[in-house]
Amino acid sequence: MTLNKNATKVKKSTTTAKKKDQGFTAEEKAAMKERAKEVKAAERIIKNRAEGEKAVLEKIAEMAEPDRKLAKRVHEIVTTNAPDLKPRVEYLVKKAVS
Repeated sequence: MTLNKNATKVKKSTTTAKKKDQGFTAEEKAAMKERAKEVKAAERIIKNRAEGEKAVLEKIAEMAEPDRKLAKRVHEIVTTNAPDLKPRVEYLVKKAVS
């Protein structure tokens, strides 16, 4: 196999679109702040069960009515039948993707 000396080199790009890095969008920033808040709440829960209970109830209160009713009932069942489990907010913040 011989190489053509006049062959042009193909320039490879690491991005598919040529756009400058604009930083994070407002939506991404809000998501990062929310996640940071959740991580801090999780750390408090480890130290204090009452803090975890408060965080879970606050997150349930933010939900729309059909979800709120279901979440309250699930929380009751879990706390009654497994009192040694620590309350966690993580599973309450998942949002449906449309």
